[in-house]
Amino acid sequence: MIRGVGHRRPTRFGAALLTAAALGAPGCGYDIGFQPPPGVHTVSVPIFLNATFPLRREVEFDLTSAFRQELQARSSLRIVDEGSSPDLVVRGRILEFREQVIAEGRYDVKTESSLVAKVELRIENYLDGKLRVEMISDVEPFSIQAGETFETGTRRAIRNIAEKLVVALEDWDGGAEPAAPEAPMEKALEPAPGP
Repeated sequence: MIRGVGHRRPTRFGAALLTAAALGAPGCGYDIGFQPPPGVHTVSVPIFLNATFPLRREVEFDLTSAFRQELQARSSLRIVDEGSSPDLVVRGRILEFREQVIAEGRYDVKTESSLVAKVELRIENYLDGKLRVEMISDVEPFSIQAGETFETGTRRAIRNIAEKLVVALEDWDGGAEPAAPEAPMEKALEPAPGP
């Protein structure tokens, strides 16, 4: 609170200005929805690669699903299969997804923890042949004393990372480089041949 300023009722203009500022202020780093680059209408999001160690099973499915949902909710892009010649392909590799103990009580019982996550995102624009790599990370604290669990932190981390991944797509031109024809991650994410 600013000292020396009395409590005044905002004028109609002031109230309108505050409302406009509140509506225009991004809550998590982005506005509601964003425009894709010119000519980009479709995107493919293959299941993320799980490169965690020790292996955190199933997290790749949960995070891919959350990212796809966030992308559909906040963009005009249509999600298609990679075999349908999409304009854009977004690949993810989960590098870290683990619990980090913050505080312990008596007898070394955990009282406060956090979930540490790191994801590499590769954005391949097939229309202009450019590739961008972004590193997204998140630390989600949770309190065992307050009745929260690792699953509580996991749900929050997945939701927050999905939002951050969508934010990463907004910077379409930053640091773009020509895509390599066969990058190691692409090979790792290729679907297994069918029967």
